[in-house]
Amino acid sequence: MRTQRLHARGAPAVSTMFAGGWKDLMRKGLTLVHRYAGLAMAMFLIAAGLTGSILVWHEEIDGALNPRWFHAQSDGPTLSIPALIAAFERQAPEAEISFIRLPVHEGRSVEASMSGWTDPARPGVRINRVFLDPATGDILGVRSTVEPSALRAGEIIPWLYRFHYSLTLGSTGSYLMGFAALAWLIDTFVAFYLTLPRGKSVWSRPFWSKWKPAWGIKKKRLNFDLHRASGLWFLPVLFVLALSGVYLNLNDEVFRPVVHVFSPTTDPPYKEPALSQPVREPALSWGDAIARAEADMDASGREHAGVAYMNHSAARAYYTVSFRTARDLAPDRSGARIYVDSRTGEIRHREMVGEGTAGDILMEWQFPLHSGHAFGLAGRIIIFVAGLVITALSVTGIIIWLRKRRARMGIPRAARRPGGAPAGTSAPSAGAGAGAASPSFRSS
Repeated sequence: MRTQRLHARGAPAVSTMFAGGWKDLMRKGLTLVHRYAGLAMAMFLIAAGLTGSILVWHEEIDGALNPRWFHAQSDGPTLSIPALIAAFERQAPEAEISFIRLPVHEGRSVEASMSGWTDPARPGVRINRVFLDPATGDILGVRSTVEPSALRAGEIIPWLYRFHYSLTLGSTGSYLMGFAALAWLIDTFVAFYLTLPRGKSVWSRPFWSKWKPAWGIKKKRLNFDLHRASGLWFLPVLFVLALSGVYLNLNDEVFRPVVHVFSPTTDPPYKEPALSQPVREPALSWGDAIARAEADMDASGREHAGVAYMNHSAARAYYTVSFRTARDLAPDRSGARIYVDSRTGEIRHREMVGEGTAGDILMEWQFPLHSGHAFGLAGRIIIFVAGLVITALSVTGIIIWLRKRRARMGIPRAARRPGGAPAGTSAPSAGAGAGAASPSFRSS
C-alpha cells in the first residue's frame, strides 16, 4: 500500500533508479547532492551575494555617506607617519595607534586603527577607527568597526562587512559562512557535471550540439534556464569567489593545510604565537622602522613609490612597513611588505608580490580576486554582477525545488504556475543547473 501511495505521488520506483547503469545512478545521486546542498546554503548565500555586490563599491558609498571623514579639510603636503601619530596623540593621549594608511589620492584623508578609546554615547563600545587630516593630523571623525551599528551612517559599511562574512554572529557566523563557501566550492564541480549531456563523449560532435541548449535561455522555461545558463556563464568567477571565501573564513582550518599538501607556504610573523608580555613601548620608533625598511628595499634594488601603510603589532613585537609598487594587487594589498622587529630593528620577514612559493603566490591573490581589485574597475564590475548572479542562482534553485516538490506531491496542474510547462517537468537531457550558491568576503 505504501509503495502504491508513493507511486501515486510521482515517486520513482526503486528499480527505475538503477535503470541505465551506474552512470545514471551517479547522476541521480549528484542531482540530490546539488539540490539539497543548494537549499542548505541558500539563505547564507543570498545574504553574502547581495552584501558582496554592495561592498564592491564600499569606498564610494562610505565616502558619500561620510564626506567630511574622507576628504582633507586643509591644504598642504601630507605629514609623515610619525608626525601624524604625534598629532593624534596630542588630541587623544589615552588612545594608541596600531595601523595607519596614507591616502592614495590627493585630497583624501588618512585612516588609522587605534585602541583605548570608548564611545561616551555607547558605554562599552570600542572606537577603533579614526580619520585624520593629512596636512595637520586633526581628527576628522571616529567610528567602531568591531561593534558597528547599522543605524549610524558612519558604521553602515563596517556593519555590512561584518554581516557579509559572519552574519554579525562572531566566530560562529564566520565558520558558518566559511563552510557554506566550502560546500559551494565542491558544488560548482557537481553543478557543472550536471549540465553535461548524458552518455556523450566530449570529443564527439553530438556532445556540443546537445550541450549548446544549456547555455541559452528560453522564455517558456525561464526560471530553469536562467538557473542553469547563468551558472555556466559565470562558473569561473563563481569558482574563484568560492575558493577565496574558503581562504578568508577557513584559512588556518582548511585552506592553508590543503595548499601545504601541494606546495610549502611561508608563515609571516603574524602567524607566530603571541608574546606573554606585549611590547607597548618598543625600542624602535615608527620613523626608525621606516628607515630600516627603506634601506632594505634599496639594498635589494626593489623600486617603490613610498610607504602605503604601516602597523605595529605589540603582541608579536614587529612593525609592518608596506610600500607602493608597480605590483600592487589592490589599494590595501601593496606589492612589498617588510617586517621589522620593534625591539632589535632586524628584518624578520619580507613579502613581495609574485615571489615565494606557489602556495604563497596563490594565497596572495585570493583577496584581490575576491574583491575584484585585482583587475581594476572591470574586475569590480564583474564581482558586482557575480554577487547578483549568486543571489539569482539561489532564488531560482529554491523555485525549482518548490515546483518539483509540488509535482511529486501530486498537486493538480491548475494549482501550479499558469502557462508554459508544468511546474514539475523534469530537466532536459542537458542536465541540471550550474550552481546555486555564493561566496564569503572578508574583504573589501
